[in-house]
Amino acid sequence: MLANTVLLMCLAVSSPARRPFVPELQILSAILNDLRSAGSQDRPYLRYYSLGNLWNNPEIEPPELVLHRAALSKLVNHLSWKRDVTTPRVLGPENLLLRIDLRDYAWSPDTWQRIAASHPYTLQRQDLTEIITQIQNLSGATVPYIRADWFVENASKPPLYHDILRLPHTLADLEAMLNLDTAFDIQQNFAHRFGVRDSGVSRNNRAMERHSTVYGAYWKSFDFAANNPEQDIFRDPLDLHADGGEVIFNLPNGLQGYFIVNKQGQRIDEAPVNIVRDRTNLEDPVVHNGRSCIGCHVKGMNPFRDQIVATFPGRSQAFFDLESAQILYPGQSELERLLESDSLRFGEALVPATAGATAGSAGEPVNRVSRRYEGTVSAVQAAADLSIEEPKALAELIGGNPDLQVQGFGQLLGGRGGMKRDAWEKAFSIIAGQLP
Repeated sequence: MLANTVLLMCLAVSSPARRPFVPELQILSAILNDLRSAGSQDRPYLRYYSLGNLWNNPEIEPPELVLHRAALSKLVNHLSWKRDVTTPRVLGPENLLLRIDLRDYAWSPDTWQRIAASHPYTLQRQDLTEIITQIQNLSGATVPYIRADWFVENASKPPLYHDILRLPHTLADLEAMLNLDTAFDIQQNFAHRFGVRDSGVSRNNRAMERHSTVYGAYWKSFDFAANNPEQDIFRDPLDLHADGGEVIFNLPNGLQGYFIVNKQGQRIDEAPVNIVRDRTNLEDPVVHNGRSCIGCHVKGMNPFRDQIVATFPGRSQAFFDLESAQILYPGQSELERLLESDSLRFGEALVPATAGATAGSAGEPVNRVSRRYEGTVSAVQAAADLSIEEPKALAELIGGNPDLQVQGFGQLLGGRGGMKRDAWEKAFSIIAGQLP
């Protein structure tokens, strides 16, 4: 008898109670109540993210919810032109809503509309129509909220990354935007340049040049597709003929913005893998502007060693002005001073932006959330996305509807059912339209 009692107690301890399901109406009601409590002058700028679809998936552990909150907070501050780091306000049932004020990030209602226009997950059930209309009337937003996981995945890369930060199309325009004249800086000996044979990103030799802006540091790389004489920085470290480059610049709040350009100085979404690659992501080594840079620069500027200056003293012949090169390339001690200063500024902004939730590239929240989102959508997650409490109800809906099966939803049936993320996004409105 005692043994049976102990066994039952152990089973009770090892089988925690399932989280209470939070229906869509409850989430929308919390948004509506929050808007009603706000001043009429503030409502047009209040916008909401939801973690409801993750909470309602019992396969998602509580630390994952914490990670998603940290990722969202970090990303919105990486997309901000304001001087203060501002974390979203947590509210609603089970703290599943995160509210932002567009003005805190120098976003406009049009910025949000650009985001919302790409968001595929709005539920338009008949029983929700009235409350959604009330939210729209109070806030002016076309959708009541954006899913946090979708936003982290999509706003951390082009085109939304460029659109939200309002980044221009050319390097010249970016430097003008930052009130920066790089040629003048070099002429006046304000700029500093460093060079390496190999870096953690570039496949060939690489030069990095640092300038100062009103917001902090501006680092520009010179990347090459080969190491031929015309592209060998050790042969001539002054006259560089790069095939492209990456730019890292401080935003007003101390975090970083990112920009990738081709040989002509035009903005591109991703860098060619024959020039640079993302060493932190073996599954996708392409350097995507924004997200790949966020995942690589987890502590700000990454340390490296200058290898150019050590070659100067032994040169008896040079194809370049050695004296000018010695001024432009100050060496390792100055490099370390600048890297330490720039990383300190970044770190001071990162702590409040993420509540200290970063721990190296493997733990970087934006990339972790993005990679999870890109995975297969399980039947359990599909049900949660549709605000269906029991996955078997989703199976019954699909099993009794041949049209849904023809549309590809039949793959959600069975014990290991699932759909690829892109297929789920494209077809979501179809199955959502079949909900009672």
